[in-house]
Amino acid sequence: MAWMIGLTSHWQNGYRLVSFVQFFLVALLALTLPLWKRSEPIQQNDSQELQSQTPLFQIPGILANLIAFFAYCALELSAGLWFASYLVQIRKVAPQTASAWAASYYSA
Repeated sequence: MAWMIGLTSHWQNGYRLVSFVQFFLVALLALTLPLWKRSEPIQQNDSQELQSQTPLFQIPGILANLIAFFAYCALELSAGLWFASYLVQIRKVAPQTASAWAASYYSA
């Protein structure tokens, strides 16, 4: 994304490139789907079957864990977006450099 913005100075081209990569991955996974169906199913014992049939929200503490997980994801996304905007608008860093720094935050 940062490379495309630096190359063309348009964020739309960056999103277009990302969407092409994602569509390529979907096509690749769809083409390999028959390979996944060839594998033999794993034998499960009775205790594993009983555990997998337990309703999700009846597990103690699951609701608090889900709320905490989604709150953390929202906070991380907000921090990443804020960081790039802060670098560009307040610190007057070039948008290409700011996006590279913001991307490094997610890859760390």
